[in-house]
Amino acid sequence: MTAPRLKANNPLLTHLRQAIEAKNYTLPTLPESALKLKKALADPFIQSSQLTKLLSTDPVLVGRLLQTANSPLFRGLAKISDLNTAVTRLGLSCIQNLVMSLTVSALYRNSGKTWMRDKLLSAWNDSIKIAALSEVIARRYPNLEQSEALLIGLIHNIGIVPIVHLCGSKYGKPEHPEILDDAILKLTPTLSKWILEKWQLNRRLTPVPELIADLKRTHDGPPDYADIVQVARLHVYRNKQHPLGQVPWAQVPAFDKLQLTPEKSIQIIKEARDEIKEVISLFQ
Repeated sequence: MTAPRLKANNPLLTHLRQAIEAKNYTLPTLPESALKLKKALADPFIQSSQLTKLLSTDPVLVGRLLQTANSPLFRGLAKISDLNTAVTRLGLSCIQNLVMSLTVSALYRNSGKTWMRDKLLSAWNDSIKIAALSEVIARRYPNLEQSEALLIGLIHNIGIVPIVHLCGSKYGKPEHPEILDDAILKLTPTLSKWILEKWQLNRRLTPVPELIADLKRTHDGPPDYADIVQVARLHVYRNKQHPLGQVPWAQVPAFDKLQLTPEKSIQIIKEARDEIKEVISLFQ
Protein backbone atom coordinates (compact mmCIF):
# COMPACT_ATOMS: atom_id res chain seq x y z
CA MET A 1 0.00 0.00 0.00
CA THR A 2 1.52 3.30 -1.09
CA ALA A 3 0.25 6.76 -0.35
CA PRO A 4 -3.13 7.41 -2.04
CA ARG A 5 -2.90 7.98 -5.78
CA LEU A 6 -3.13 11.47 -7.13
CA LYS A 7 -5.58 12.86 -9.61
CA ALA A 8 -4.44 12.01 -13.12
CA ASN A 9 -5.46 15.42 -14.47
CA ASN A 10 -3.53 17.57 -12.04
CA PRO A 11 -1.90 20.27 -14.20
CA LEU A 12 -0.15 21.88 -11.23
CA LEU A 13 1.50 18.56 -10.41
CA THR A 14 2.77 18.35 -13.99
CA HIS A 15 4.15 21.90 -13.94
CA LEU A 16 5.80 21.50 -10.54
CA ARG A 17 7.33 18.15 -11.47
CA GLN A 18 8.79 19.63 -14.65
CA ALA A 19 10.22 22.59 -12.71
CA ILE A 20 11.74 20.29 -10.11
CA GLU A 21 13.24 17.95 -12.71
CA ALA A 22 14.74 21.00 -14.44
CA LYS A 23 16.18 22.14 -11.06
CA ASN A 24 14.18 25.33 -11.45
CA TYR A 25 13.78 25.89 -7.73
CA THR A 26 15.82 26.88 -4.70
CA LEU A 27 16.71 24.28 -2.07
CA PRO A 28 16.40 25.48 1.51
CA THR A 29 19.75 25.79 3.28
CA LEU A 30 20.54 25.00 6.88
CA PRO A 31 20.45 27.93 9.33
CA GLU A 32 23.82 29.55 10.02
CA SER A 33 24.09 28.16 13.55
CA ALA A 34 23.50 24.61 12.31
CA LEU A 35 26.05 25.06 9.51
CA LYS A 36 28.73 26.31 11.91
CA LEU A 37 28.10 23.42 14.26
CA LYS A 38 28.15 20.88 11.45
CA LYS A 39 31.50 22.25 10.26
CA ALA A 40 32.95 22.20 13.77
CA LEU A 41 31.84 18.63 14.40
CA ALA A 42 33.58 17.51 11.22
CA ASP A 43 36.74 17.79 13.32
CA PRO A 44 37.03 14.41 15.10
CA PHE A 45 39.20 15.99 17.81
CA ILE A 46 36.85 18.79 18.81
CA GLN A 47 36.49 19.22 22.56
CA SER A 48 33.29 19.88 24.48
CA SER A 49 34.75 23.18 25.65
CA GLN A 50 35.29 24.29 22.05
CA LEU A 51 31.73 23.38 21.14
CA THR A 52 30.42 25.22 24.18
CA LYS A 53 32.33 28.35 23.13
CA LEU A 54 30.89 28.15 19.63
CA LEU A 55 27.31 27.72 20.85
CA SER A 56 27.69 30.54 23.38
CA THR A 57 27.73 33.09 20.54
CA ASP A 58 23.96 32.56 20.18
CA PRO A 59 22.31 33.29 23.57
CA VAL A 60 18.82 32.51 22.28
CA LEU A 61 19.92 29.10 21.03
CA VAL A 62 21.70 28.43 24.33
CA GLY A 63 18.50 29.16 26.24
CA ARG A 64 16.50 26.81 24.06
CA LEU A 65 19.14 24.08 24.34
CA LEU A 66 19.05 24.29 28.13
CA GLN A 67 15.26 24.23 28.06
CA THR A 68 15.37 21.14 25.86
CA ALA A 69 18.03 19.43 27.99
CA ASN A 70 15.75 19.84 31.01
CA SER A 71 12.64 18.70 29.16
CA PRO A 72 11.22 15.16 29.29
CA LEU A 73 13.34 14.41 26.24
CA PHE A 74 16.63 14.21 28.14
CA ARG A 75 15.90 15.04 31.76
CA GLY A 76 18.47 13.53 34.11
CA LEU A 77 18.69 13.31 37.88
CA ALA A 78 19.79 16.92 38.27
CA LYS A 79 18.69 20.06 36.48
CA ILE A 80 21.16 21.41 33.93
CA SER A 81 21.86 25.10 34.45
CA ASP A 82 24.89 25.71 32.21
CA LEU A 83 25.72 24.94 28.61
CA ASN A 84 28.96 23.05 29.33
CA THR A 85 27.09 20.53 31.49
CA ALA A 86 24.44 20.16 28.78
CA VAL A 87 27.07 19.45 26.13
CA THR A 88 28.83 16.93 28.39
CA ARG A 89 25.65 15.12 29.36
CA LEU A 90 24.01 15.03 25.94
CA GLY A 91 27.06 14.39 23.77
CA LEU A 92 28.22 16.00 20.55
CA SER A 93 25.95 14.07 18.17
CA CYS A 94 22.87 14.75 20.26
CA ILE A 95 23.72 18.46 20.49
CA GLN A 96 24.05 18.64 16.70
CA ASN A 97 20.65 17.00 16.23
CA LEU A 98 19.07 19.34 18.75
CA VAL A 99 20.58 22.46 17.19
CA MET A 100 19.20 21.45 13.80
CA SER A 101 15.83 20.66 15.35
CA LEU A 102 15.67 24.00 17.17
CA THR A 103 16.72 26.12 14.20
CA VAL A 104 14.97 24.47 11.25
CA SER A 105 11.67 26.22 12.02
CA ALA A 106 13.06 29.31 10.26
CA LEU A 107 12.80 27.45 6.96
CA TYR A 108 9.03 27.21 7.32
CA ARG A 109 8.59 30.96 7.73
CA ASN A 110 7.40 32.74 4.61
CA SER A 111 7.09 36.45 3.97
CA GLY A 112 4.97 35.95 0.86
CA LYS A 113 1.25 35.58 0.44
CA THR A 114 -0.95 34.72 3.40
CA TRP A 115 -1.94 31.37 1.90
CA MET A 116 1.73 30.41 1.61
CA ARG A 117 2.45 31.33 5.23
CA ASP A 118 -0.60 29.40 6.38
CA LYS A 119 0.35 26.34 4.34
CA LEU A 120 3.89 26.19 5.71
CA LEU A 121 2.78 26.91 9.27
CA SER A 122 0.28 24.07 9.10
CA ALA A 123 2.98 21.73 7.76
CA TRP A 124 5.38 22.80 10.52
CA ASN A 125 2.81 22.23 13.26
CA ASP A 126 2.08 18.75 11.90
CA SER A 127 5.82 18.02 11.77
CA ILE A 128 6.23 19.12 15.39
CA LYS A 129 3.59 16.63 16.48
CA ILE A 130 5.09 13.87 14.36
CA ALA A 131 8.52 14.62 15.85
CA ALA A 132 7.22 14.52 19.42
CA LEU A 133 5.51 11.17 18.83
CA SER A 134 8.56 9.81 17.01
CA GLU A 135 10.75 10.68 19.99
CA VAL A 136 8.36 8.96 22.41
CA ILE A 137 8.11 5.81 20.31
CA ALA A 138 11.88 5.66 19.67
CA ARG A 139 12.60 5.40 23.42
CA ARG A 140 11.54 1.75 23.27
CA TYR A 141 14.25 0.71 20.81
CA PRO A 142 17.92 0.66 21.88
CA ASN A 143 19.22 0.83 18.30
CA LEU A 144 17.53 4.21 17.76
CA GLU A 145 18.45 7.61 19.20
CA GLN A 146 15.80 9.93 20.59
CA SER A 147 17.38 13.06 19.15
CA GLU A 148 17.58 11.52 15.68
CA ALA A 149 13.95 10.40 15.81
CA LEU A 150 12.97 13.90 16.86
CA LEU A 151 15.00 15.49 14.05
CA ILE A 152 13.77 13.28 11.23
CA GLY A 153 10.20 13.67 12.47
CA LEU A 154 10.62 17.43 12.11
CA ILE A 155 12.21 17.47 8.67
CA HIS A 156 10.82 14.38 6.90
CA ASN A 157 8.52 16.73 4.97
CA ILE A 158 11.02 19.53 4.30
CA GLY A 159 10.36 19.29 0.55
CA ILE A 160 7.09 21.14 1.07
CA VAL A 161 9.07 24.37 1.55
CA PRO A 162 10.44 24.70 -2.02
CA ILE A 163 7.19 23.34 -3.45
CA VAL A 164 5.09 26.06 -1.81
CA HIS A 165 7.65 28.74 -2.73
CA LEU A 166 7.74 27.51 -6.33
CA CYS A 167 3.97 27.36 -6.61
CA GLY A 168 3.56 30.83 -5.12
CA SER A 169 6.21 32.49 -7.27
CA LYS A 170 5.31 30.90 -10.62
CA TYR A 171 1.66 29.91 -10.49
CA GLY A 172 0.03 31.76 -7.61
CA LYS A 173 -2.59 30.44 -5.24
CA PRO A 174 -4.29 27.30 -6.60
CA GLU A 175 -7.98 27.78 -7.21
CA HIS A 176 -8.60 24.43 -5.55
CA PRO A 177 -6.32 23.77 -2.51
CA GLU A 178 -6.60 20.02 -2.91
CA ILE A 179 -4.75 20.29 -6.23
CA LEU A 180 -1.68 21.64 -4.42
CA ASP A 181 -2.12 19.01 -1.69
CA ASP A 182 -2.02 16.32 -4.37
CA ALA A 183 1.21 17.74 -5.77
CA ILE A 184 2.76 17.98 -2.31
CA LEU A 185 1.85 14.39 -1.49
CA LYS A 186 3.45 13.11 -4.68
CA LEU A 187 6.55 15.30 -4.95
CA THR A 188 7.60 15.89 -1.35
CA PRO A 189 9.15 12.46 -0.54
CA THR A 190 11.81 12.56 -3.26
CA LEU A 191 12.43 16.29 -2.92
CA SER A 192 12.82 15.95 0.86
CA LYS A 193 15.36 13.18 0.36
CA TRP A 194 17.34 15.36 -2.07
CA ILE A 195 17.44 18.17 0.46
CA LEU A 196 18.65 15.92 3.28
CA GLU A 197 21.34 14.52 0.99
CA LYS A 198 22.46 18.04 0.10
CA TRP A 199 22.62 18.83 3.83
CA GLN A 200 24.76 15.68 4.23
CA LEU A 201 22.55 14.47 7.02
CA ASN A 202 23.17 11.19 8.82
CA ARG A 203 22.84 8.35 6.32
CA ARG A 204 20.37 6.60 8.60
CA LEU A 205 18.00 9.54 8.16
CA THR A 206 18.29 10.66 4.53
CA PRO A 207 16.24 7.77 3.00
CA VAL A 208 13.34 8.19 5.45
CA PRO A 209 11.20 10.67 3.41
CA GLU A 210 10.96 8.22 0.49
CA LEU A 211 10.72 5.07 2.60
CA ILE A 212 7.69 6.26 4.56
CA ALA A 213 5.72 6.80 1.34
CA ASP A 214 5.36 3.01 1.02
CA LEU A 215 2.88 2.02 3.70
CA LYS A 216 3.40 -1.68 2.92
CA ARG A 217 7.16 -1.47 3.36
CA THR A 218 8.87 -4.45 4.98
CA HIS A 219 12.55 -4.93 5.75
CA ASP A 220 14.98 -7.18 7.57
CA GLY A 221 16.68 -6.28 10.81
CA PRO A 222 15.52 -4.17 13.76
CA PRO A 223 13.04 -1.29 13.60
CA ASP A 224 14.31 1.85 11.93
CA TYR A 225 13.39 5.52 11.76
CA ALA A 226 11.07 5.01 8.79
CA ASP A 227 8.96 2.61 10.88
CA ILE A 228 8.85 5.16 13.69
CA VAL A 229 7.83 8.10 11.48
CA GLN A 230 5.24 6.05 9.60
CA VAL A 231 3.46 5.16 12.82
CA ALA A 232 3.81 8.68 14.22
CA ARG A 233 2.28 10.18 11.07
CA LEU A 234 -0.67 7.82 11.21
CA HIS A 235 -1.33 8.94 14.78
CA VAL A 236 -1.13 12.64 13.90
CA TYR A 237 -3.52 12.31 10.94
CA ARG A 238 -5.84 9.83 12.61
CA ASN A 239 -9.50 10.59 11.82
CA LYS A 240 -8.55 13.80 9.98
CA GLN A 241 -9.36 14.96 6.46
CA HIS A 242 -6.03 13.77 5.14
CA PRO A 243 -5.20 10.77 2.91
CA LEU A 244 -3.30 9.15 5.79
CA GLY A 245 -6.37 9.57 8.00
CA GLN A 246 -8.14 6.88 6.00
CA VAL A 247 -5.39 4.22 6.10
CA PRO A 248 -6.31 0.92 7.84
CA TRP A 249 -3.57 0.56 10.45
CA ALA A 250 -3.82 -3.22 10.62
CA GLN A 251 -2.42 -3.36 7.07
CA VAL A 252 0.72 -1.31 7.85
CA PRO A 253 3.72 -3.62 8.54
CA ALA A 254 5.54 -0.91 10.54
CA PHE A 255 3.36 -1.73 13.54
CA ASP A 256 4.48 -5.38 13.49
CA LYS A 257 8.11 -4.36 13.02
CA LEU A 258 7.80 -2.16 16.12
CA GLN A 259 6.07 -5.03 17.93
CA LEU A 260 3.07 -2.81 18.51
CA THR A 261 -0.59 -3.35 17.84
CA PRO A 262 -2.47 -0.20 16.82
CA GLU A 263 -4.21 -0.32 20.19
CA LYS A 264 -0.93 -0.61 22.09
CA SER A 265 0.54 2.33 20.19
CA ILE A 266 -2.48 4.45 21.10
CA GLN A 267 -1.99 3.52 24.75
CA ILE A 268 1.72 4.48 24.64
CA ILE A 269 0.82 7.87 23.18
CA LYS A 270 -1.87 8.44 25.80
CA GLU A 271 0.50 7.58 28.65
CA ALA A 272 3.07 10.06 27.32
CA ARG A 273 0.54 12.82 26.66
CA ASP A 274 2.03 15.35 29.09
CA GLU A 275 5.56 14.76 27.86
CA ILE A 276 4.44 15.08 24.25
CA LYS A 277 2.77 18.42 25.02
CA GLU A 278 5.94 19.71 26.61
CA VAL A 279 8.06 18.63 23.65
CA ILE A 280 5.62 20.29 21.24
CA SER A 281 5.83 23.52 23.25
CA LEU A 282 9.59 23.64 22.67
CA PHE A 283 9.08 24.13 18.95
CA GLN A 284 5.90 26.17 18.69
